[in-house]
Amino acid sequence: MVQGFVPVIHAGSDDRPDEADTVFAAWSVASALNKLGYQSEIIQIGLDLGALETLASRKPLCVFNLVEAIRGDDRLAGVAVSVLEHLGMPFTGGGAEAFASTLSKCLSKKILQAAGVPCPVGSDDGTDCPPALQFIVKSDALHGSQGMDDKSVVKGADAAQEIASRSQRFGGRFFCEQYIEGREFNVAVMGEGEDVQCLPIQEIDFTGFPEGRPKIVDYAAKWDGNDTAYHTTNRRFGLEKTEPALAEKLQHLSLLAWRTLALNGYARVDFRVDGAGNPFVLEVNVNPAIAPDAGFPAAAREAGMDYTQMTQKILMTAINKQKGVVGTSENLTNLKNETTAIVKKSDTTAEVSAITWRDAVKNSDIDDICTLVRATGFFNEAEVAIAGELVEERLSKGPASGYEFIIAEQNGKVVGYACFGKIDGTEASFDLYWIAVSPDCQRQGLGRKVMRKAEEIMYGTGAGLIYVETSSSDKYRVTRAFYESMGYFEKARLDDFYKKGDGKVIFVGECVAPSERH
Repeated sequence: MVQGFVPVIHAGSDDRPDEADTVFAAWSVASALNKLGYQSEIIQIGLDLGALETLASRKPLCVFNLVEAIRGDDRLAGVAVSVLEHLGMPFTGGGAEAFASTLSKCLSKKILQAAGVPCPVGSDDGTDCPPALQFIVKSDALHGSQGMDDKSVVKGADAAQEIASRSQRFGGRFFCEQYIEGREFNVAVMGEGEDVQCLPIQEIDFTGFPEGRPKIVDYAAKWDGNDTAYHTTNRRFGLEKTEPALAEKLQHLSLLAWRTLALNGYARVDFRVDGAGNPFVLEVNVNPAIAPDAGFPAAAREAGMDYTQMTQKILMTAINKQKGVVGTSENLTNLKNETTAIVKKSDTTAEVSAITWRDAVKNSDIDDICTLVRATGFFNEAEVAIAGELVEERLSKGPASGYEFIIAEQNGKVVGYACFGKIDGTEASFDLYWIAVSPDCQRQGLGRKVMRKAEEIMYGTGAGLIYVETSSSDKYRVTRAFYESMGYFEKARLDDFYKKGDGKVIFVGECVAPSERH
């Protein structure tokens, strides 16, 4: 039974990595919504907002808003929510007031400081900066670390010139604020009314960061897979246990910022903490990135929510806000129960109809699997040949080959499969060698089902850990996010493994009983 129509709107493009991230998030959210039983589709908007008027005539249950910028301009991010409010359509995340108070970093910090929230001392043009102190030059409106690089941290004496230079290079207004030498934290917050919670705090781990480079998450560190900083700015959780007093400070200030800036739905507050343990708010993000490999979903996973559950909670918060039912303990219980019920229902409902399964290979699989792997567009001809050779080896040697298979068929056609086996010389470690789904069946949950079927077989034969290897290139970004969404964690990276600039990423997951999997 369809739960209702929940379209996903965005204004991203493939022009830049940060814009492509929005497109990826839209795909991921729509996939999760379909899995939950909602009718969803992705709608890209532009400066002509007539698409929203057309959308209103279709009476959606709720609009999942992922508009972060329009035509690459972050200053226009609040336009979509203003139109949604005008048309009376319920939508997820921050409203027009929240966007108005946060689109300008300078303005939001003035509002926060007036409310007693500590922020770094800043300067609009850099002319009044103490010459010997260090300052970081930032864009006032651009998000996603646009306009920031390893030369963004300068002495106060050079701040004015750097502001002028970056304003000319990147466009828009730049400013500077005192550079806080210390640790960096992100606090994800979600909820509505009295039901607001801070998710587990994540610290940016700069271990292995390039020597002599300012420890900041600049554009390259965030988006450029060829930059060393991209691989040495990792997430670390556990502050609540190791330093509870600091964690409590960050949580208190995050909730104060949430109330002060009229946030709702979900947001993220970024901090620097100096050597004396004093926290300073760097930025408040309305509707932060929620692609599966982003920080917010990582914090949600740490709190026990998989990607689908996180999507459902964001959606239900918006729906219940529209109904005026959030904020009481009774309603919070109902929200939790409703979320759990829908997620459980989705786990037992086939997202792809008429799928049959088998674990025995046959001669026709050699060509069928090669055709399937080739159709995905992710593998070269040498790799396609290897996929077929593994089937041949299983056919000729049987279990002694070490290769096991799970194959999904639809109307007699192979539409998905996985190949896996125990790693020689180990007690209970397994490799997932291949997993592929026909393009015709992608975005329908089949990949997830193939993965879980393979895990069930491995669990039944005594698997303890499952290892998965993939490429570090941008082309495989969706693949890496898929493994993370399935509960696998990046364990290692081997730079330049496949070729210069294309490394191997190794994921590992614990093989548990099917009943314990999310």
